[in-house]
Amino acid sequence: MQVFQRIGIALFSCLVLFACKRQELSQDTMTPKANSDTAKMIEIQPFKANLNSTPNIDLEYISCVFPDSFSFATVPKFSTMTGNTSHFGKLDNSKSPLILRECSLDTETQTVKIVWDMTFRNKEGEGLRFLGAVNLSIEGPTSGVFEVIEGYGKFKGFTGWITTEGFLNTELGTIFLSVDGMITQPNNRSRSYYARNEQ
Repeated sequence: MQVFQRIGIALFSCLVLFACKRQELSQDTMTPKANSDTAKMIEIQPFKANLNSTPNIDLEYISCVFPDSFSFATVPKFSTMTGNTSHFGKLDNSKSPLILRECSLDTETQTVKIVWDMTFRNKEGEGLRFLGAVNLSIEGPTSGVFEVIEGYGKFKGFTGWITTEGFLNTELGTIFLSVDGMITQPNNRSRSYYARNEQ
């Protein structure tokens, strides 16, 4: 009788141990562990560019108003962007307009306050669109902050921001911009653009 009891206790212990192991395996299957690709998928990545803008003097002009008087100056509304970016290479100037949305002149600080709508796209049409404000010194230096408002191609849905530092050529109206910022894509894709390109 005692032998049967011992056998029964041993079988019961094995069944309990098996059930516990099965539950652990089930939990491991249902709860995927974080991996490097998941971390990369939501990681913010640095964005850089060196760009030049050339005004299109044959198109529409916009008025920059002196806030304390009725005086104003007219400047080209549209410019063309050229240069290179860290994420989509060389810009296609036919797809990369810089649009002046608003501007005002500050005679005390000798600066022009500008709202720019900038699109950076390559020949495949991939790229980003930014909206932001720039303080442009009449003596040359410029600085600005922009936010991503639209993405194209594989960059659709991206978010982020950039800052710009540059210099205005007052004789030609051209502007050189050095761009630094951070961008990221939605985390609802199986793998990030960056994870694919970092391998």
